[in-house]
Parts: sequence; structure tokens; C-alpha cells
Amino acid sequence: MQDRHNFIEQDLIGILDKRSAIDETLNSILQPGTWCRGWGREYFPQRRRQVVRLPD
Repeated sequence: MQDRHNFIEQDLIGILDKRSAIDETLNSILQPGTWCRGWGREYFPQRRRQVVRLPD
């Protein structure tokens, strides 16, 4: 089980290293005008009226 935990942890670190890939994924997942504070960026700023602030 410890090995599995370490594997998952390494996998998450590897994913976090690919921020651009995550940005693309979030762009496809998030609705237009959604604010993702954790990433410190506003997606689709041209639709600012519909911005939704998510809790940290």
C-alpha cells in the first residue's frame, strides 16, 4: 500500500509539472467566465460578467 501511495504521489507531481497541459484541460472543463483562483488566472476574461468565484 505504501508503494501504491508513493506511485500516486509521484504521478501527481509529474502531472503538476505539466502546467500547460493542465491549463488546456481546465480550459476545456471550466465553463466560460469561470474563475479558478487556485491557478491565479481568469479564463475567458472577455466574458467577465459571468465570472464565478470559487472558494480556495
